[in-house]
This record gives sequence, structure tokens and C-alpha cells, in this order.
Amino acid sequence: MIWLSSTTENTERTFYFDIRDVSLRRNGRQTEGLVRGLLGDGECELWAEAVLGQESRLQILPIWTEQGTVEGFTPQIDEADLKAQLLDALERIFSGFARLTLPEPCQYGFHSRQANGVKYPASLELAS
Repeated sequence: MIWLSSTTENTERTFYFDIRDVSLRRNGRQTEGLVRGLLGDGECELWAEAVLGQESRLQILPIWTEQGTVEGFTPQIDEADLKAQLLDALERIFSGFARLTLPEPCQYGFHSRQANGVKYPASLELAS
């Protein structure tokens, strides 16, 4: 979970981004992919989607209510600032992904390592 703050002339509110889906890949030394989750303040939760890469962007997706209206944050919330904060946080968190050395994939997940007859579980290791 990522915590954010939105301050306007009259109010300061805390927001959270609860990551629900991460799909990343390496492109050279850069991380590219998609991060999705719920962005909320305790009163309203909206689906947010960040595309990470050379031209990173974040959008807050509309949610339709049963009454046929679109749910959204109150007009007092500076959505542009909130989106900029969240995108910056996601880029900082996932920027190191491109520097990870991943085990080779196999049919059922990642291969484990074996040395001297002892089988070790697969793990993520930081590349030097």
C-alpha cells in the first residue's frame, strides 16, 4: 500500500493506493509495464492504472454506480497533484526491477538451484 496526501486551501486528506495487479518487464535497463489498484480516501475508491516506461502516465478510471452515475472524488481534490504523486511513487518503487536478475522460468514457475546435491529454492537476486 502506498500512502499519499492531497492538500487544498481548506483541507488536507490522506489517500492510499492498494496495488492489485503488477505486470512488469525489462526493456534494457528500464522497467516497463502496468500497475493497477484502488486509489481511495476512505470515502471513495476508484480504480487507477499506471503505465510505466519511457512515457509513464497514470489515469483514474471512472466507476459507474448502480444509479448510472459516475463516481469520483470531490471537486476539492487536486487530482492532477494526486496523480503526479502516485506516478512518482510507483516509478521510484519499481525502477529497480530492471536491475534484478531473475531465475529462468520453467513450466511450473522458476527453476530452483542445485549445488552439491542440495536443492535451493529460486530467489530474486540483485544484479551487480
